[in-house]
Amino acid sequence: MNNSGRWRFIRDANSIRYNLKKPGYRDIYDKTKARADYWITHFSESPHETAGWAHDYVCSCSATLEYHRERPDLHRCPRCGAVAENTEKITQAWQYYRRRDISNGIEAAALTAVVDNDLNARDFVLNAIRWYADNYHSFAEHGGHAGTGKVMGQSLDEAVWCCTLLNALFIIDFDGESDEGKRLYKSLFMPLSQLVIKQTRAIQNIALWHCAAAVGAAVLFRNDALLKQALNGRHGARAQISEGFSMDGLWFENSPAYHY
Repeated sequence: MNNSGRWRFIRDANSIRYNLKKPGYRDIYDKTKARADYWITHFSESPHETAGWAHDYVCSCSATLEYHRERPDLHRCPRCGAVAENTEKITQAWQYYRRRDISNGIEAAALTAVVDNDLNARDFVLNAIRWYADNYHSFAEHGGHAGTGKVMGQSLDEAVWCCTLLNALFIIDFDGESDEGKRLYKSLFMPLSQLVIKQTRAIQNIALWHCAAAVGAAVLFRNDALLKQALNGRHGARAQISEGFSMDGLWFENSPAYHY
């Protein structure tokens, strides 16, 4: 791997600050900062809380239920107004949304750390990710729909969650080769990458997310062995890109969500 320097996620924070003078940008940023501020003061986690499948968080009328981060007992339907029973599936699906909310909060805090020169936000990013590194081994591997995860309930969600944490570290220009970087890699990002890569068995969107997580970890922590594994396997990132697009340039599963 080229050791000429780390790849910087944000090259010009001043351009972001300039754009924040525009109302549309400012509105988006204020919502991002509000999410960051919430989780900086409310972060709490446990490996004993199981994250389930997002598609279970639905009303009997088929509408997605409303997620309220402070109400694990309230699952109201925005379409018909019914309140879903607090079953194990519903509770675990709510936990999925909460974990996604937390990871988005970590990513949001990374952005505010850079844009606002907020050291408290930067400390939160690192402390939260340290917590997951210290406790990842305590999460039980589980899942019954699209592979297995640990923090999340399937391999797809585990990979997306990983990418969100990696984004946060890239944004704050974290040194993956530092002593702390080596510890985070050994305790969290290496076992997570291996968990999802071993479930990469086809050319499809879930496998591509697996590869994205592993390639991102390999780049940040500068691990050549993982990079080669994630890029060059039979269903690795190179194969996903070369075989996954149709002749017209659209991802072959014909979903705009998968394509972008």
